[in-house]
Amino acid sequence: MDEQGTQAGAVSVDEHGRILKVGTEQEVLDGLDPRALTFVRLEPQQVLMPGFIEPHMHLLAALLCPDAAGAAPAHPARL
Repeated sequence: MDEQGTQAGAVSVDEHGRILKVGTEQEVLDGLDPRALTFVRLEPQQVLMPGFIEPHMHLLAALLCPDAAGAAPAHPARL
């Protein structure tokens, strides 16, 4: 969605998960061979949200409380 609240109808993503193009389906498909693509259609109630990696940390807090800065993997069974 942009500042005017426009919602994109299509997104092109490369093999590394990087967003390449956003727009209408026709805008995204322009110049591409549809036979070489994989299409994933979302249900009307679904929303695609990009995952942003935010790598900063609070060094002093991490040093004072090392357990709070754990990087252990999340296990769905434990949530």
